Amino acid sequence: MGPIRAVDSVLSKFFTLHGRAQRSEYWWWYAFSGLGVFAAIMVDIAMFDMRNPSLNPFSYLSVLFSLFTIPPGFTVTIRRLHDSGRSGWWYLIVLIPFGGIILLIFMLLPSDHNENMFGPPPGGMFRPRSGDNLPDPVAPRQPARKSNPYAVYARMEREEAMRGTPALAEARKAQVSDYYRQRVLGKS
Repeated sequence: MGPIRAVDSVLSKFFTLHGRAQRSEYWWWYAFSGLGVFAAIMVDIAMFDMRNPSLNPFSYLSVLFSLFTIPPGFTVTIRRLHDSGRSGWWYLIVLIPFGGIILLIFMLLPSDHNENMFGPPPGGMFRPRSGDNLPDPVAPRQPARKSNPYAVYARMEREEAMRGTPALAEARKAQVSDYYRQRVLGKS
């Protein structure tokens, strides 16, 4: 998700606590908020005389911008917690010492790529995990082939026929046969 789409998504879900938000949506929103507050502070410095500052906090653009971005920042954080498979109540971890660091780690963790109790993945795209054993939807299903323990002999015969040494082929067959009896059949 790009920066414009991410900011638009967060602003369109201004007070929405349900659903999920991707990592890119979360981080682009906070990049936009940080740059916006920095720009608002620069405007405040340029507009006001710092020797005689105003005592009204609402006369500063940076305060107004920060108040505007608090609700969507809160809701996108809740949705980001949902995306990683955690309840929004985990947001309260910031109230304990070093809880902000734990919340930051949660925001950095990857998304749950499958549907979880908070809904389907954002973007509506199912992305299988690396451990998922899913069939290829395009390829036709093949019946499972049974392994043939004697396939090694056939390959050896082809190899030895190409070399033309029957004595070596017999010795290798005996070696493979002994190995098969010991390892597969458990006989000595």
